[in-house]
Amino acid sequence: MKLIIKRMSCKPSPEYCESKNRFSMNGFLAILLSGFLLLPFLIADASADATCGNGIVESGEQCDDGNLYDYDMCMNDCKWRMAEINVSTCTGQGELYLYRGDPFQPINTSFFVNRNQLLIFARNSATISARVDQNDITPEIVFQDTHVTVYSLNTTNGSLVSVNGTSPYGARGIQGYLAQDRERPVYNSTGITIIYDNESENYMYLRKGEYSYIIFDKYTINLPGEPEDYREVTAKVKDESNNSYIVTSVYDHPYPSGTQGAVVDNFQIEDDGPYTFSVDTEDSIYWPLAQCKVTCEDADYSYDVNMWVTGINCYYPDHSTDYDTISVPVKANYSVKGWVSRGHPGHCQTNEDFYLEINGESGPETEDDPDPCAVTERLDFLGNFSFVSGNNDIIMHTASRCPPDTTANSVDLNRICLYRIYDISADNLPPNISEEARDDKGNALTGNYIPEDVAAINITSKAFDTATGVISHRIVYWTVQNNEYNNGSVECGPVYPEDVSECYKEFGYEYDTIIKYYAEAVDRAGNRNVTEARIISTYPHPLANFETRNIYIEMGDSLLIPVKVRNIDTVTDNITVWINSSFAYGKPGFVSKGTGDYEITGPDNEILNVYNLNPMEERTFIIYAPPTDIGEYYINMTAISKYAAPSLIDLDRASVTIKYPVTFPGLSFWTVILIIFLSLFLVSRLSWFAV
Repeated sequence: MKLIIKRMSCKPSPEYCESKNRFSMNGFLAILLSGFLLLPFLIADASADATCGNGIVESGEQCDDGNLYDYDMCMNDCKWRMAEINVSTCTGQGELYLYRGDPFQPINTSFFVNRNQLLIFARNSATISARVDQNDITPEIVFQDTHVTVYSLNTTNGSLVSVNGTSPYGARGIQGYLAQDRERPVYNSTGITIIYDNESENYMYLRKGEYSYIIFDKYTINLPGEPEDYREVTAKVKDESNNSYIVTSVYDHPYPSGTQGAVVDNFQIEDDGPYTFSVDTEDSIYWPLAQCKVTCEDADYSYDVNMWVTGINCYYPDHSTDYDTISVPVKANYSVKGWVSRGHPGHCQTNEDFYLEINGESGPETEDDPDPCAVTERLDFLGNFSFVSGNNDIIMHTASRCPPDTTANSVDLNRICLYRIYDISADNLPPNISEEARDDKGNALTGNYIPEDVAAINITSKAFDTATGVISHRIVYWTVQNNEYNNGSVECGPVYPEDVSECYKEFGYEYDTIIKYYAEAVDRAGNRNVTEARIISTYPHPLANFETRNIYIEMGDSLLIPVKVRNIDTVTDNITVWINSSFAYGKPGFVSKGTGDYEITGPDNEILNVYNLNPMEERTFIIYAPPTDIGEYYINMTAISKYAAPSLIDLDRASVTIKYPVTFPGLSFWTVILIIFLSLFLVSRLSWFAV
């Protein structure tokens, strides 16, 4: 028999230690007496191998809390429950902290961090409190919307962070933790966009630049003896302006385990515009998207460089100049800005001025920091230069010296931003612009009507300006399909003078469709060009139409044809309808059906004026015509909307076939029966006389 006294560790789980380290004085004396009695056995046991669960952190162990319970912070293999995952994005580096082994993140937990800021991603339902190195800290809310709150904690390297809270969702109340440096954050907390679940697509307008995302994903628990649960995660970014995917990334196995995982990645947006971000996962709740630090906002071109200088005689070998080359695709004049880092922690420096020489042209000296001890990173204006197409030589100069300065005056140039200079005063012509409509087979729709055998209609617009380029380009449209009104625009561009901006819009085919659209482009000098608005529609037409187009009647019958008239504009409309025909005698007339909103004017009653039609309203009228002879005739209708700009002219035609009746012309049915009976009687009498 031997007695082992276990040392309890309070670092991983303070609550556990507080609840277990409550020894009474009697118990302590009893253990002390037993220890003296069993001292030889204890001494003999001290040389035994390391054992997980003995309360002593030994070789190969990350922790040892004195038990073999697998669901507290220290697992039964003496490894920390919290996994630390190194992440790197286009803005900085950090660590994700995710729970190992369980499918969901616990709210009450503790772990060590080695960064000065910790972001906590939590549901709004969670109530969060925190301790940093045993000090109670109120988490700062840095982001909040209808579903998610992101908290921030100030930490230091090696801080022990404890997070506690409650949530009606239990373990789902916390999604994950991200440790980062405030100076170079993985995510700037003011620029986070939270995207929700994998059941929907997330539409957003993204500007040119680099973006990063973190996908927190949940998995099922791997039961003992079962293989690890590998499930794919797919992230997609779709450019809605041209219906193409710029990102389709498949991740075979998020780490650290198959039960709790995360994915971190970057992607590039080349042009401003509408995009769709979607993720296909098994059980993802939400994930954050953030734009990386934009070092060259709205620049035409940008280049990463690694140039640095110190004062003359401040560094050996001398580094008062530095060289680099950048390749510019278009010859032009550019305004140059650069991201400049000055100073080093713990060093106070002066005279950190420098200037650039590009292709033999020298720019102005940059301004020094007023505080010689400052460590800064900023965007400085470096001058206007002429660039050639292809390689351009850059030399970085400094004029500061040692002495009189006594420290190495170091300044770094990390990125060069080129902003094209345009001669706006010389551009007095509007941009060139053209548009066309084609069906899904590629056939141009030259008329105003859409064939019935198409599945889609594609509108294309192209714009360019040889002086200053196009700054904006769009297609503006209005549609009515099956009496449903819609309007909008597709934004395209900008482009350089050497390029053409192209805009696309596709409309699905419906039986009853009208599309009105125009294209517009503006150059950098403010000159504007707009195409004439065009209207194309299907047949039958949506403005006014015959409800029946192939009519068969007998000679002598009256002709009643319903005419449907409707307003497709957004204002109260007045529509005039002309109707004529090829009937031998007279024109068709109009017959009221009780609406009270019609008026008959003009010769032969061929004009119908329909007043005060509300938007999307339709009314039905009846046309009457007295056919007098057999044959095939046509009734032609022309309708014009007063307020549909440009004026919408709608045409329709109905064919009328007049035929002989089944009976003799002009005789009633009983008259014909009587004639037949008398004829049979006479025939029979004649036959009798013949006999």
